Amino acid sequence: MLDMMASPLTNKLGGSYGETNDSSKNGFDLGMFVGDLAFEDDASSDVVSLEGLQQELEECQNDDVVANILSKGTKLREYTKGVENDVRQVELDSIQDYIKESDNLVSLHDQIRDCDSILSQMENLLSGFQAEIGSISSEIKSLQEKSMDMGLKLKNRKMPMLAPARFVDKRSVAELNLATFVEDIIVPPRMVDIIVDREVNDEYMRTLEMLSKKLKFVEVDAMVRSSKALKDVQPELERLRQKAVSKIFEFIVQKLYALRKPKTNIQILQQSVLLKYKYAILFLKEHGKEVYVEVRGAYIDTMNKVLSAHFRAYIQALEKLQLDIATSSDLIGVEARSSGLFARGREPLKNRSAVFALGERINIIEEMDIFFLAYQLSMFRRRIPCLDSYLDKINISLWPRFKMVFDMHLNSVRTANVKTLWEDDVHPHYVMRRYAEFAASFILLNVQYGDGQLELNLERLRMAVDDLLNRLAKMFKKPKLQTVFLINNYDMTISVLKEAVKEAVKEGQEKEDQEKEAVKEGGKAQLTQRHFEELLKIGMNTFVEELLLEHFSGMITFVKTQASEDPSSGSEKLLSATEVEKLVKDFASSWKNAIESMHKDVMTSFSNFLIGMDILRTALTQLLLYYTRLSDCIRRVSGGSALNRDLVSIPSIMFEIRKYSRIV
Repeated sequence: MLDMMASPLTNKLGGSYGETNDSSKNGFDLGMFVGDLAFEDDASSDVVSLEGLQQELEECQNDDVVANILSKGTKLREYTKGVENDVRQVELDSIQDYIKESDNLVSLHDQIRDCDSILSQMENLLSGFQAEIGSISSEIKSLQEKSMDMGLKLKNRKMPMLAPARFVDKRSVAELNLATFVEDIIVPPRMVDIIVDREVNDEYMRTLEMLSKKLKFVEVDAMVRSSKALKDVQPELERLRQKAVSKIFEFIVQKLYALRKPKTNIQILQQSVLLKYKYAILFLKEHGKEVYVEVRGAYIDTMNKVLSAHFRAYIQALEKLQLDIATSSDLIGVEARSSGLFARGREPLKNRSAVFALGERINIIEEMDIFFLAYQLSMFRRRIPCLDSYLDKINISLWPRFKMVFDMHLNSVRTANVKTLWEDDVHPHYVMRRYAEFAASFILLNVQYGDGQLELNLERLRMAVDDLLNRLAKMFKKPKLQTVFLINNYDMTISVLKEAVKEAVKEGQEKEDQEKEAVKEGGKAQLTQRHFEELLKIGMNTFVEELLLEHFSGMITFVKTQASEDPSSGSEKLLSATEVEKLVKDFASSWKNAIESMHKDVMTSFSNFLIGMDILRTALTQLLLYYTRLSDCIRRVSGGSALNRDLVSIPSIMFEIRKYSRIV
């Protein structure tokens, strides 16, 4: 190739190199060619150093492009310009392409910037992780060193115990004993901090155990007590003991106060607090006996009050649910004294009239009657009298038992001790209520049978009750109180019997086939009721007279005296105005206050409001009659017209009577 490039150049230069050797004929002088190119068109250019050109041409000798240019004889400057034009064109085309892809380049730029930001954050995060990992690595290294150190110490401590006795010398034994002594006698700062400043919790309990061991170690070992080290440690141990005892005392007292609060769940407080911190009490027992005795006394007192209150509430609730179950000692005339677990004086049995009342038990008895009657009817229709003799024997055996029980009630009334039964109270007596309920129950049970023997026994019981009631009434010192007591008991008995008679007639009328018998038995029951109604009427009249005599005795005595004389006999005593004037003036000045006092007396004396108002109306009506008769007597008095100005008008008295009657 170089020969081909050198041939035209040789012709152009006119054989300047014709005399060269064989080796020169196969090449060309590049230095002269380059020099010609350098100075042919630009003679005015600066001097160019050709140093190193030969080396560069030798390096380019094997370049295909340069060889191609030289073979064609193209001028380098022209070729250079062509190359520059091509480069410029390529540049322009590149610019156009860049402009076309500008949006994509902007987007790419933004993505690169975002990626750079994310990578920067990741770099910071990884740097932080690296720093933390370095810190953890240093901590792990420190812990590893401590673990190795502790393991070494543990190994050194175990060595004397694990080694055979022949390998343990006296020095090792002394070191072990000294280490044990120091460990048992020293007071660590952490122990002081927990005992003095920390709250009572699980850690405090563990610290108390450590303190207790140290205190026992100091107290038990005689050699320790004689050691000089104890003189330095013992004051600190004593102060810690006192502080621990004081702190435990305050803690336990607070919990005991919590037990006294109402609606406190004692069981939860005992299990979660007191039982959890039981070692605190053991510590007081071992190292603070005086405080322990005080705490124990406070706990006993607290639990005594708390449990007493709970048991009282529980017993009261049980008493509300307590059923009235009849026993052999529940007789009509027996003193109402209770006994047993829930006994409290005389109160409970006073209100046990339900024992003598029939109540819901009548339903059970009726069901049994229906069953046996249906059974007997069925057996009668089938002509199978297999159980008739058995039922007859039951009836025969039941009647003596009933008679015995009834006689027990009768004898309890007849032989009752009035002094023990009597109470200073005019309200109905519990014995009378027992009798009323007892008699009413038999009236209901006997309504369909009409047992004459039972009626006779009830009549005997009524007579005994009348006698006992009169004896109880005589225990009152004032006749007025005796009358009030009788009225209240009669009224209560009548109320109970009325209800029983009403139920008996109603029950009998529901069964048409026994209607006549029911009405008959109801009439017999009404006889007992009428007996007490008559007694009540007598007692009410007696009380009215006693009440009026208490407030208007002078007027009533005068009117009765005048009424006892017969005007037709001609022996009537002439009355003077002076004899009557005092009565008229006394009545005019006190009659309103007397009526008000009568009203208060009646309202507080009788347990039945309606009976009290009926008695008050009767008393006021009787008062009006007495006053009317007094007015008639005054008309017969000579000079009686002078007393008219002091007389109270009848309408005024009627107005007061209506005023108190409207209270009903």
